[in-house]
Amino acid sequence: MGVWYLKDTDRPGLVFSQIAYIHGGKKCEISMEFNVYGNYSVDYWINTWKVEDGLLISTIEDSSVPYMQKGELIVDAIMKLTQDELIVLMEETSDYRPEIEHHLKLNGEDPNLLCSIVERNLALYHRRTKK
Repeated sequence: MGVWYLKDTDRPGLVFSQIAYIHGGKKCEISMEFNVYGNYSVDYWINTWKVEDGLLISTIEDSSVPYMQKGELIVDAIMKLTQDELIVLMEETSDYRPEIEHHLKLNGEDPNLLCSIVERNLALYHRRTKK
């Protein structure tokens, strides 16, 4: 539970996320990317999550990115989980090669606040795009 920080080291530029895991299975994420060409983007996700047989399974509920559709699964193998650290091996799909993600716990952050920010921004995104 709580809010976790992820820095994506697999792409050029700066890509990082804050991910909130809430009791009851809600997961919210804000991801920011600043590329080497001076462009930036902010993406939002609301998912459900569960841990089953050593796997972290997330189901997309809503997203601001066109390549992730409602109902799609993200399956990560949990390699290490402590109070302050989560390391997972992302599943291999046709779009991504397996990648190890290293998350650090952001102690003192409110996961409900992160989710409310994600929900408000997704609502604005849908109004702008009529999605």
